[in-house]
Amino acid sequence: MGWRTPIPFNEIYLALQQGIVDGVLTALSPGVAGKFYEVATYVVEPDFGLALDKQVISEASWGRLPEDKQQIMQSLFAEMEEVDYYGASISGKEKDLATWEGANGPESVLKFDGASLAADLEPLNQRLADEVYGAGTGPRIWSKPSKRPVPSLAIRRRSAPIGTPSSSSAT
Repeated sequence: MGWRTPIPFNEIYLALQQGIVDGVLTALSPGVAGKFYEVATYVVEPDFGLALDKQVISEASWGRLPEDKQQIMQSLFAEMEEVDYYGASISGKEKDLATWEGANGPESVLKFDGASLAADLEPLNQRLADEVYGAGTGPRIWSKPSKRPVPSLAIRRRSAPIGTPSSSSAT
């Protein structure tokens, strides 16, 4: 029907298998770990970032730390992000895509052209920004690139190949 439905992660496999949902939006590694390739033929490899774990601390707690401790923590987080998370995500991505292709064939991994989509959506985004926030707001909103990657992977149920009406609108 095209309705987006939040589903707990531990219920996604059965929801895909039973046709309750046509697809799911998640990071690649949990999708492969959850063996979604058994119940979904296609995986779309979008280019909107990688999933990196987040470290969170309140400003009040952070402010109570001595500056030298803040610097140590910040440098360790930066190092962990680059080596432990980003590096592992990049190397794991190829392995995970190979797992998907091994289960469903080389045509099962679909590439997503984010640059073309962004160009196609630019007029719509500008119109919406103008309507909601006032004329000329769009360029101010988009002038600073996001520093937070937003990783995702769209996975399609086996019986709903890309291009069918039910698979193109439901997630």
